[in-house]
Amino acid sequence: MKSIFKLYVLLAVLFCAISSPAQNTGEGVRFTDKSLDELLAQARTENKLVFIDCYATYCPPCKLMLKKEFPKKEMGDYLNAGFVCAKMNLDLGEGPELARKWDVHAFPTFLFLDSGGNILYRMTGYMAADEFIAAAKAGL
Repeated sequence: MKSIFKLYVLLAVLFCAISSPAQNTGEGVRFTDKSLDELLAQARTENKLVFIDCYATYCPPCKLMLKKEFPKKEMGDYLNAGFVCAKMNLDLGEGPELARKWDVHAFPTFLFLDSGGNILYRMTGYMAADEFIAAAKAGL
C-alpha cells in the first residue's frame, strides 16, 4: 500500500513539473499576456507581426513546446525580434470563439497575424526550434 502511495506522489510531482509554464526569463520567447485587441495595437505601434501559440491545457505537445523549445535562445532571437508573442488557451474565455474564427482544430497551432488580425501563416504540431524557425521563415 505504501508503494502505491509513493507512486501516486511521484506521478503528481512529475505532472506538476511538466505542467508548470515556462517563465519569461532568459533568452527564449517573451510571451505577453494581453487580449487580442491589445496584441494587435502593440503590433501596430511596434511595427511588428503577431505570433500566437494556440494551446489547450490537455495537450502534451503544447507543454513540450513551452518547456523545451520556446525557452531556447534561437526561438527568442527569431520571434522576439519581429513579433508580439502571446499564448492563448483556446479552451477558456474568448478561446473557443477564437478557435472557431481561426478554424483551429488541432493543438498546438501557431498563428502568424498581421497587425489587422489577418492570418498570414499557420503551423501545427510540435517542432524542434530549428525546424520551427525554418518553417516560419519559409511560410512568411
